[in-house]
Amino acid sequence: MKTALLVAGVLMASACAATPATQLPAPPTGSTLPSSLTKIVAARWKGAHIDAPPAQAGCASPAGASATAAPLLVTGDFDGDGSTDVAFWAVAPDGPHLAVAIARLGGYALHEIALANPPTIGSISTRPRATRYRRADSPMDWYFGTDTLVVTPCGAAPVAYLWTGFGFDPVALVPTTPASGQTASEAASGVRAAIR
Repeated sequence: MKTALLVAGVLMASACAATPATQLPAPPTGSTLPSSLTKIVAARWKGAHIDAPPAQAGCASPAGASATAAPLLVTGDFDGDGSTDVAFWAVAPDGPHLAVAIARLGGYALHEIALANPPTIGSISTRPRATRYRRADSPMDWYFGTDTLVVTPCGAAPVAYLWTGFGFDPVALVPTTPASGQTASEAASGVRAAIR
């Protein structure tokens, strides 16, 4: 009996050693997605390309910046597992899609961020883990538990997208400086309305 268990253990150990380890995907370089992720995007949205989304009416470009100043993609550890994830705008014939590719062993898991209708277009950025922020629905200080994707629409307060373990939930952020003549509470009310 002991011999049979020993033989079974040796066979299992050799099978595990013979199985090649699955690698994490390569992170993007500059403003270019890895080819494996480009294929996933092309399969999800026919004719999509990574680009800044079209400017909102009344704005020169997202968040009022020049199109060249807005990053096409941002990276961060959005799910807190220690690997580099990437967020980007995929502009397709049916409109812009905000996507986050979560690095997993062997590839990426693509998540589309649900946007309001009409979509809230804006520049994207990453806020580092442990950065303090204020929610529009709470007077307390909060801290990001992971690197966090933030969309800053033209002329509006930013919206953070927090990882839930299965996807991303929007959280309206209180602007750091209310507009002239506006209280922080009034600014927060405008943010809540923007993400509904």
